[in-house]
Order: sequence, then C-alpha cells, then structure tokens
Amino acid sequence: MLINGSFEEPVTESTIPGWNKWLPGGDPIISVVDDEAIDGENSVYISGNSGDDRGALVQSVSVDAGETYVLSYWAKTNKVEGQGAGVTTRVQFKDNKEANTANMIYVGRYSGTNGWRQSTNILEIPERTSHIKIEPILDQASGEVWFDNFVLEKLDTTKPPEFTAFSVDLLDTGSVQLDWNMTYFYPDQVMFNIYRSSEKDFEPGPELLLATTIDNHYVDRTTSVDQTYYYRVVLIDESTSNTSMSGEKEITIIQTSPPNAPDEFKSSVHISGGAWLSWKLDEVSRAKTVRLYASDEPMDKPEGQYLIGEISANEATFIYDAINLSTYYGIIVVDVDGDESDWITTELQRILPPVEGVKKDLKHPYLFFNEEDISILKQKLSNHGFAEKAFQEMVVRADVAVATIMDSQFQLPEKNSNLHDRLADQARDLALCYLLTEKSEYRDATVKILMEYGENYAKYPLEGTYDGRLLNQTLNESGWLIDFAWAYDMMYQELSEEQRQKIEEDVLHNAADVISRYKRGLSNWQVWHNAAIGMVGLVTKNQALLERVINDPAHGFKYQISNGIRKDGLWWEESNSYHQYTLEPFTYFAEAAYNSNLDMYTYESEDGLSLKTMYDALLNYIFADMTRPAVGNTSLYSPLKSGLLYEIAYKHYKDPNYAWLIQQTIGKDRGEKVLEPYWAFIFAETELPDVTYKIASDVFAPDGKNIMGSTLYEDSGMAILRNHEPEGKATNVSMTWSPYGTTNGHQHADMLSLMLYGNGETLLTEAGSLGYSNPNHISWAKQTLAHNTLVVDETSQYPQGDSTGLWDSDSGKPSSGVLKNIHIGPVLKTITAESDNVYDDVHLERTLVMIDNYVLDWFRVNSDTEHIYDLPYHVNGNLIESSLEFEERQESFRDWGGYQHIMQAKSSLTDNQWNTTWQGNKGSGLNLTMLGAPNTEVVHGVALNELIMARRKGNNADFVTVLQPFAEDKNPRDIEPVEIQADSPAYAVNIGNNANMDMIALGMAGEMKNVSDITFDGSIAFTQNTSGKNDGIALVNGKYYKDSAYTIQLSEKGNVQFTKLDRPHTFRLDYSGSEDNDLELIMDLQPNTKVMAFNPINNELIEHDYTLTKCAGSMRHLEMKLQSGMSYILIAPPSKVEELELGLSAEVLPLYDSVSEIAEPNGKVVETSENLEGIIIEGEDYTGQGGGFVEATEKPGASQGMAIRLWDNAGHWLEWTGNVPEPGEYQVVIRYSTDTETSFREFAMDDRERYTFHFPSTYGWENWSDAVLCDLEGNPLTFDLTEGEHIIYMMNLSSALNVDYIKLVPQSDTAPDPAQIIEKQIQHYMDNDQLDETLGNQLLYRLSIIRILIDQEQLSTAVDYLQDFRGYIGAPAVIQQGLISKEALSEIDAVAGFWIDQLQSIE
Repeated sequence: MLINGSFEEPVTESTIPGWNKWLPGGDPIISVVDDEAIDGENSVYISGNSGDDRGALVQSVSVDAGETYVLSYWAKTNKVEGQGAGVTTRVQFKDNKEANTANMIYVGRYSGTNGWRQSTNILEIPERTSHIKIEPILDQASGEVWFDNFVLEKLDTTKPPEFTAFSVDLLDTGSVQLDWNMTYFYPDQVMFNIYRSSEKDFEPGPELLLATTIDNHYVDRTTSVDQTYYYRVVLIDESTSNTSMSGEKEITIIQTSPPNAPDEFKSSVHISGGAWLSWKLDEVSRAKTVRLYASDEPMDKPEGQYLIGEISANEATFIYDAINLSTYYGIIVVDVDGDESDWITTELQRILPPVEGVKKDLKHPYLFFNEEDISILKQKLSNHGFAEKAFQEMVVRADVAVATIMDSQFQLPEKNSNLHDRLADQARDLALCYLLTEKSEYRDATVKILMEYGENYAKYPLEGTYDGRLLNQTLNESGWLIDFAWAYDMMYQELSEEQRQKIEEDVLHNAADVISRYKRGLSNWQVWHNAAIGMVGLVTKNQALLERVINDPAHGFKYQISNGIRKDGLWWEESNSYHQYTLEPFTYFAEAAYNSNLDMYTYESEDGLSLKTMYDALLNYIFADMTRPAVGNTSLYSPLKSGLLYEIAYKHYKDPNYAWLIQQTIGKDRGEKVLEPYWAFIFAETELPDVTYKIASDVFAPDGKNIMGSTLYEDSGMAILRNHEPEGKATNVSMTWSPYGTTNGHQHADMLSLMLYGNGETLLTEAGSLGYSNPNHISWAKQTLAHNTLVVDETSQYPQGDSTGLWDSDSGKPSSGVLKNIHIGPVLKTITAESDNVYDDVHLERTLVMIDNYVLDWFRVNSDTEHIYDLPYHVNGNLIESSLEFEERQESFRDWGGYQHIMQAKSSLTDNQWNTTWQGNKGSGLNLTMLGAPNTEVVHGVALNELIMARRKGNNADFVTVLQPFAEDKNPRDIEPVEIQADSPAYAVNIGNNANMDMIALGMAGEMKNVSDITFDGSIAFTQNTSGKNDGIALVNGKYYKDSAYTIQLSEKGNVQFTKLDRPHTFRLDYSGSEDNDLELIMDLQPNTKVMAFNPINNELIEHDYTLTKCAGSMRHLEMKLQSGMSYILIAPPSKVEELELGLSAEVLPLYDSVSEIAEPNGKVVETSENLEGIIIEGEDYTGQGGGFVEATEKPGASQGMAIRLWDNAGHWLEWTGNVPEPGEYQVVIRYSTDTETSFREFAMDDRERYTFHFPSTYGWENWSDAVLCDLEGNPLTFDLTEGEHIIYMMNLSSALNVDYIKLVPQSDTAPDPAQIIEKQIQHYMDNDQLDETLGNQLLYRLSIIRILIDQEQLSTAVDYLQDFRGYIGAPAVIQQGLISKEALSEIDAVAGFWIDQLQSIE
C-alpha cells in the first residue's frame, strides 16, 4: 500500500518518490543512501547535530475506517540522543478535512546505537478516517538513523500471528543475537519464550527455557566456545491464548572473549535499609553471574574477605541487608567458563537527603501516615471543628460510594472513561474512612475496587503511544495511579498475600510500565509520571523505580528541579496554572517519600532551587485581590488559594506566610470554609499563627525579588508593579517579556502584554486559556490580538504568525524579549522591556510608568518599512463615554489572526488626543486617554470582552496612553499635553487636578530635552507638585536633570527618584542602575544635613559617606557614591530618622472577603424525568454570548444528537430565546452533563431575580441528567410567563458544563403528583416489554399505598415506603431475572428520588 517503502526508486532533484520531507526545526539532513540497507541497495538516512533537530518523511495512504492494518519497518541508529521522541515512526489518523480522528501513535522507539531492528504495530482505523500519515522521524535529537522496508497491509485478524523472520547471529564476544518478527501482534498482550537446546529438532519444554521477553530480540550471553546451539521462539498471546512457534535455528560458537565490565554500577541506601546495588551489563558481553564486594575503605582489588554474594548477572539488582552499611562496593562479571571481567567499584550514595530524626518503620500504611498517626488523626477530628467538617464531607461521599460499589451490578467503566478517576478517589476516601471509623463496609468497598482492577487492569488495551490502559493519556493515568497506590497502602493489612501479589504485579507495576513507555523530558507530564511511578516504587519498596524517577539525568525529579524551575522560582512553562499543576505531583511524591525516610523538601539544586522556591514564588504572583495575571495557558481570574499544597508546605517548612495564605483562603483557624480538598485535614496543622503578610522588599529566589511592594520575576520575564494603597483602592499592572522566547506550546503570542487591576477588579484583561479542544483557543486566545500588546499587519507575533497550530514554539530563532530597565521607588515605578524577535525588521519597546494609582503606557515601534500597527486594550467593562464619535466600520479586517472575532466594529478617525470612560463590572471604572497622532483610527468592538484599539500606519509609531482606574465617587485626573523640545520624538503631559499636578516627560535616552524649566537626558523625567510645591522628581535611564530647584548629575546612566518626606528638611533618594555610581546633587539643604543609607531588603539603616559644600545662597552641593537598590535619607535636625516609615509594601486582603467568589447557591437542581412534556430550547440554539465561545457539537445521548460544549470559564454568559405559545406558570428543566464537582451557574429569566445553582457531576461528558431548577428546599421554581419571547440568561461561575437543552414545562405537567409520572412510566415500559407485567402491577399497588400515606400526612412513613420501592425495583434478583430494563429502572428510580427529596423538604 505504500509507495517506495524500500526507497529503491531513483531520487530526482532531492525528491524521494512517494515521500515528502518535513523539516520543522533545527538543521537535519534527509537523503537516500546506498551504503546501508536491510534489503536491496538503499535506505533513507536522517541525521541531526543538536537536540533541536527534527526531520521526517511523510506519506499519506488511503485506508478504510473500521478496518485493521499492520505497519512494519526496519531502523538502525547511531548515537541518537535528545529530549524528544528520538527515532520513531509516527502515524496520524485524518479525515477528509485533515482533522485528527484519533491520537497520533508512535511505532517503535529507539535511542542510542542499535543494529537493524524491525518494528511492527497494529493499526485499528477509527471511524471517519479517510487516510493515515506515515512519518519516519528523527525527533528533537542528534545522531543518525537509517529507515528501510516500510510495509503497510490490511490485516486478517482471524488468522493467528505467524513468524515472518527469525535469525541468529554470532557476535564478536561469543554471545548470540536473536531477532524475529511476526505477521502481527499486539505488543502489550504477548510475550516470547526463548528455548535453547544442544540437540537438533528439539521440542520446547520448561527445562530448555532460556528466557522470556516482550521484545522481538534477545542476546544469549550464556554460550561456550566450540558448542553448537539450537534455538526456537514461541509467541504466547495472553489475550487469546494463541501460540505460535518459530522454526529452528542453529549456530556454533567458534570464538569467545572474556566478559566486559558492566556499563554502569551504582549503589544507594535502600528506603527499607541496606545497600541497593544495581548494574547494567554491556549489551553484547557474555555473562553468567556477578560477584559483589563491600568494604568500609576503598578497595584496590577483589579480596575474598570483601565478597558479599554471587548471583545471576541477569538479576540486575541486589540488596545488601547489613546493620552497618559499608561505604564502598565492587563488582566483577563472570561468564559460564569462569572468566572474569575487569573490576569496578562505586561509593554508596543517597538518592535524597535522609529525614532527620528517628527512622520510620515502613510497615503499611506509611505513604501519607502510619498507625501512630491514625490515633492522632482521630484526636484531631474530636478536637477541631474544621477537621470534623471536612471528614463529614468525606463520609457523605464514602457512603454514596459504598452503595454504588457494593451493588451486584457494579463493574469497571470502559477505557477512556473519567469514572476511573472517580473510583480511585473513592478508593482513597473509603480506605481513609475505614481506618478512622473501622466500619467494615468501607473496607469491603475499598477491597472490591482494588481487586476489580487487580483482575482487569491488564486486560485494558493500549491503543496509542501516550494513552494509559484506563485513560486517554499517561498524564491522566498518573493521577489515577497515585490515588490507587495510596488506597493499596492503606488496605495492605486487610489483603491476603495472594491479593497483594495480584495488585502489585498486575496493577501497580503494570501501570508503572505503561506510564514509563512515554518519556516527556522536561515537562509537567514527566513530573506527574515521576510521582506516579515513584509512588509505586515507595509502596512496593522498589528501589530501581525510585532511583529512576529521582536521578534519571533527562527525566528525574532532580533534573526537573534543576532545569524546570526558573531562577525566579516559576516553572519554565510560564503559566502560573501549570506552575501549580506541576507543584501538585512534586508535593504528592515529596510527602510520601518523606514518610519513607527520603527528604525531597530539603533538596536543593546547585543554583539553590527547591520545592520551597516554587511555593514561595506563587505567593507574590498576585494582584491585590489574590487573582493572578493570566500569562499563557492560565485560567482567567483564578485566585491563589492554599488548598492541599500549602497545608503540606506549612506542615514541613512552618513558613508563617503559608499560614497566612491558609487563613486568607478559608478564614481564621480555617473557620470560614470547608478545606479544599476535604481530605487535606490529614495534613493540616491544628495551630496557625496570626500573620500579617505584605509584599514589601525581599529576595524569594535567586532572580526573584520584591521591591517596595512590586515584584520582579527576572528569569521568567514578568513583573507586577503595585502602589501602596489597600486592596479596595490598589492599582496593579503586570507586564511580560519572555527572555527565553516561546519555548513551549503553553505560551501565547503575547510579547510585552499587560494586565491592569484597580479598585477591586481587573480592568484590562487577557484571553487566558479557553481549553485546548476549543477551536477559539487557537483562533483567538493564542493570537496577539487577544492580548493587550501590539499587532503588526494584522498578524500575530512569531512563532504563532498565521499558524493555526496549538503548540507552536520557536524554531531556528528565539522569540525573546529583554528587560531594558526597571526602577521602583516610593512614588514612581517604571519598567521597560523590548524585543526585535517577534516581527521581522520591527523593534518593539514598551515602558510602563506607575504614579500613585494611574499608569502611563508608552509603546514605541520602529521599522525600516511601512506597516499597520494595532494596539488593542481589552476592557473588563462597558464603554459609557467617549470623546470620539464612532461609526460602523466599512473596511473589513482579515479573516484571520483573531480579527475574525471582532464583532460590532465601529471606528473613528482622529489626529487629536482622545479618551474613553469605562464602567467596570464591580462598580469601579477606567479612564483611558491616548495622546494624539496624525491619522489615528480608533476601533471599538466586542470579542471576548469589549476592546478599544488604536491603529496607525507608517514606519514608526509611539502610542502614549494614560490608564486611570477610578472609584465611583472619584473623577479622573485631567490630562494635558505639554510642549517639549527634542531632536527625536518626545512627549510630555501634565496629569492632575487643581493644585496637584504631575508632569511626565518621555523621550530618547541620551538626548537632551527641554520641557518647561526642566532639562534632562534620560528616557523619563518626572515632577510632582502638591499645592504649588515640588514634592518629588525622578530621572530614569539618564545622567543629567536640572530645574529651578534641583540639579542632578550622575557619572553613569541610572535611575534616581528624589522625594520630599513629611518631616522638615528630610528627603529620600532611591537609586537603581549600575552597581556603583557617583552622584552630584545641588539643592536647598541645611548645613547640618547628614546622609543615611537604607537597604529595603533587610531594613538596615547605616550612616553613609558624603561631601556637602556651600553654593550660592542656601543651595548646597552634595557628592556621594550610590549603590543600586539602595535608598538614601537626607535628614537634618530637628527631624529624627527613627520617626520615618521607610519600608514600603503592597497590601492584599482576605480572599474570602475580597475576591468575587461563587455566591452561596440560593437554589438547587433536582434530577427529574426526561419524559416531561414542554417547550424545548436546544442548547446549540443560543442567541447571545459574551466572555467566551461555546461550540455546538455532536454528542451521543443528546437531543437531536447535538449539544454545546466548551462552556468552561468563569464570566462566560449565554442567552437563549424561548417562544411561549400560551401564558402560564412554567418550570425550567435543564439537560446537562459535567465531569467536575464544581460547576456553578447563575440563572435568570427575563432579567428577574438571579439564582445560583450547583450542577452536580454526572461523571462523564456523555452521561446526561435532566434537572429541574428548585429552591433550596427542593420545590420547583415557577416562572409566570406571558405569551411570546422570553430571554433565558446563564453565566458560568465555575468550571465546565455541557448543555443539551433547556425545557420550559407548564406547571400542569410538572406539578402533578410524582406518582402520576411513575404510573405513566410503569405503563409505558410494560407496554414496550421493558417491565414485567406482574412486577409492574405490584409497583402500582405500592404506589397506591404511598399516596394514601401522603394524604394522611404520614410523610416520614411515605418516604420509608418510597425508599423500599426504589430498593425493590433495583434488587439484584429483579435485575438478574430481566424483569426490568436498565432504561426503565433509571427513569423510574430518578423520579422516585425526586419525590423523596420533595417529601423530605416538606417534612
């Protein structure tokens, strides 16, 4: 089926017939060569010189959906190394529109040096697939690879697999290399038994079994010279019990060589005690046993007194269980003839620092607590209300789980069902409840879950390259495995030895192998992999797994900490969501390791990076209301919360700031809310100190620091400037510049983007993440236009450009930015960053200047050629006033790059200064004023939010904008341009009201500029006048400043801010720039003025050297040295330096007070029947939306097969229009699905009262539930609707929800006694043979009794009868006899449950 699969057809002009070249990165070489081939004369050769090289061939092949094919090929490698997939062949499944129909898979995977190897894989073609793409690739690796003999054939799976090739080859060492291949086989379901005999025509038997392997190659190391051997290989298919045997191969050993020393020999302290020794044999060396030696002193040669054992060389590990461990260990390899290898030694290491104190006994349970801790936990529940409240939440969930799991109909979900995650969660909760209550039902349910997976986990097939057995990604499987391993640890003592072995072999180690097959290098994925595999290593005491996940040089935890944490403490993927997401598995493993005597909490890299660095970095990555700047794939408005992470962090580090965060999140002494997650009570310290946290001046990471309340993440390229007002009045602005460029697909095309917070809410917002399956995530959120930064020629910044790729990253050059300058002072705070790397021949530079509570934004763009420059601002509010008159825009934007999402576009042309005023969503506002420039087009439109965009054309442009957050009772400052004289473009403005006036001047650094009476050579000059008096000045990125009162001269460029303090003759000078600078200052100073140096980082105040000389009049000339980052106090009696408040900070308020969290629900949804009659409004027929984009999609089980999805983010609202034919009272039923427990929605009908509802999880996106909207007592809400159209409004308050339809049900149809509904259901299902007639009549009789009880107001008894009724229809005997269908049972049970809720609310 493949064209030129053996590469024998002639190459023309570097074109390989049948194949296209794909060169996405680096500088790989692809060619056809004739010096290497497995068959014929040619093969294709790919080489790379660096880890960035990616090169592939691509061939598209038509296939039939639903059919099965087999793909095979041969590959040979030489010194292949790298972080990517290495050498493999990718297979992509495509429909006729080039959309993926399934996850891409990898066939074969090679690194290092290998001879010719054949890889074979079964391809089951998904529905809708029209063709597949075969892609042999060298992926992000250096080295060489040769590919040959690609074969794709349709497979007849009715025939058992047969051997198509079997060879034995004598190696130079005397070992024998065996290789074989099959017509087909499922790699995860087969094993190969290798047999060897000294007699010809032998029959395989147990006594001749040489080895068992899952690979299709093997090296026999146990050969002797002059011996003849005969080999056979037998395939055993575990899924079908099929077997197939190869032919017999003969070989004579004509020469041998002594064994080589192991390629690797290591020793480490085992978590259970003893020394763990491991070795890796040379790939082809002969070997039978290894001799192991130990000594307290270095050993020069193997001595008999040092010998501690001789074991099979194939064992690969050995535990030397001695009371006093030796320091040095040695190894010798011995072959079957007694010949020995060279001698090598190693020194005993620790894979992590030991836990201080008494070593813990690793008797189960021990991962997260031990037997002694259980009694402490019980006391915590008795003595602390927060723990009892959280535990009761767990008990409720556990009781539900018992009812479900112990049902005779219980069975494990299908592959790729998120119900697997739920079962792992339930196993954890049930096991905890058992240990804390000793109730047997919790134990039995946990054991049932564990053993169900023990019997079935290995039967789930592996279908792709990175899928798990249960879930669609090894990433998800890792989270499942962590909880499962914990549940196993807690239940260990309740299991038999046979059960333990079953779980450990068929689940834990099997799952670890499944996850291990997909290596992800430096990534959040790999940290999750490491945590899951490490959890298996800990719970089974498997030191080999622990050694790998901790010390693997390209994947292990130490590598992730050293290379994944930037020097400012942030995770390298640059999204704070992924920082926290990655910190989770770090924490899970660290906690379990700590309880296993391994301390990862204290481990530090050479650069001083650690887990604590990651915890600390997040504490400062916040606006004043604890929400976080949304950089890259980050959820919008997600607040920093303590959760599990900081409960555990506080437990170990006792950092009072962590205690502060815990109390910020859930109240003092955790009294405001239930812990999140509820099981965090296990780790929660019972006593928390009273702490006041302010972001002041400190160093929290090597390149991360707070400066007078503002925060700089220099290594990540992120800063947050903050003023010094309390949360409700605070102004914060963030900017990002990505010094490493776009290194991963979680970043956006957002160079130099900003966000603005003011007066309690985010005013200029970002796109954030819309969800990877949402097409608008690519078409909008990843595009530059969706951010508050500059767009050139309606094209997104490199590397996104016009690409519609989801994971675009830099290729060939970095899209990096540079921090040019930052200066933080008591009044003025400024930052400048630039980039030449996101547009060809275009230089971008942005400067932010914060004064008090407003921000001046100066965006400069320069090019040698003409361009269109767009600067959008995305306002979280509504335009209420403008100095411009907007008209409908006639010219169309590109249908690309995010511009296609601009709706209701209006524009206005102006040469003058213009301003707009916006009403925020929480009552505050924003005034946005931009200085004038010729031919400026201002566009107002709506995308995710309202936007205002300035457009200019030319080579160069300067956008100067003043952003003023204001409270409801405050008026914005006036803004007036001021004439400035300069050789290059320069700008000056007065900003203020009445007698309070600031002046800011901007221009080219190094050029002299004149404005009013000021001369300066910096990029910024600033003066602040209050009641006609000059209270402060600043010079930024300059050397000279002069006005009527001050003259400043620096020897080198720098930043100086001079502020008058509220004491007589007292001033403050803040300096940043070159480390040492000379200052000359001429001003009116007292003759007895002295200078004190203040270090904001350590609050140290010391006397400073200076020279003060008299000038004309009262002016004096001050000379002194300046050091970057220091403040200097000029003070003269009677003022005292002790009276000054010098340490400046920014404030944050309690999260539960200041963040707009989800309102307490004032209604609830109650499951009801889907058979209720009513007016159906399909979810996909929405008539309006804002704050996001939903997608109408095909969904199994949905009405008319369609529903909406991607309604995932808070703030995203939808409207539907329903047409009511007759006036009356109506109830609302919503058919929905969700896989989360945190879906909350606001609901309103025609702008009436707004309700908040929690939509419980349906445990799957295709598990639909019909729910009626009720009050908190469970009584259905009714809406009096007139004839005609009515608007239904719903807004996302939290998490994802799919909607199939909204149904308006006339009260006459919903109010009937639920017994009437059940009666109709019973009759309906009897008529359709889904309910046995005798059983149906019995149910009708029971209903009549329940009605009588209700009429007699015996509601409690009626509820008891209804519960018996539900138990009766769901009885195992009824189901096993087929007396009721699943559908009938589900529908009748749902209404009966709804009825019980109603009666209990009345009762």
